[in-house]
Amino acid sequence: MLTNPTARLRQENARRKLCARLLPAANLILWECPVAKSVTVSSINICNTGTVQTNFRLFHLIASESASVTTALMYDMLLQANETTLYELQAYMNPGDRLVAYASTASAVAVSVFGSEQ
Repeated sequence: MLTNPTARLRQENARRKLCARLLPAANLILWECPVAKSVTVSSINICNTGTVQTNFRLFHLIASESASVTTALMYDMLLQANETTLYELQAYMNPGDRLVAYASTASAVAVSVFGSEQ
C-alpha cells in the first residue's frame, strides 16, 4: 500500500492542543519543548473560571532563563471573573524552551496552548 508523504507531513505539522492546565498561585511550567523537536505556539486560551478578578502572567523562557519582567509575554494582565482571552502569537520554541504561567488566584485560571511540533 502506498502512502502519501505530503498527507503525513501535514498531519505531523497540524495545529493541535499542546497542553491544558489549571494554574496554581505560583509559577507553573505549561509546556516544555521536547528533545529533538521544535514547536511553534500559535495561540493560548486563558480563561478565568473563578468568580473574582485575578492577575495572569505568561513567560517564554529559553533553557537557561527564569521567569522575570524581562522574559514576560504578559505581566499582571487583569482577568475579570468568568473572562476568556485568546492570545494569538507565533512563538518558536527549541528543545528545553518553556512556557511558564502564573495566576494570582489558585485554581481559577485555565490555560490551553495550541501549536504544532516539527
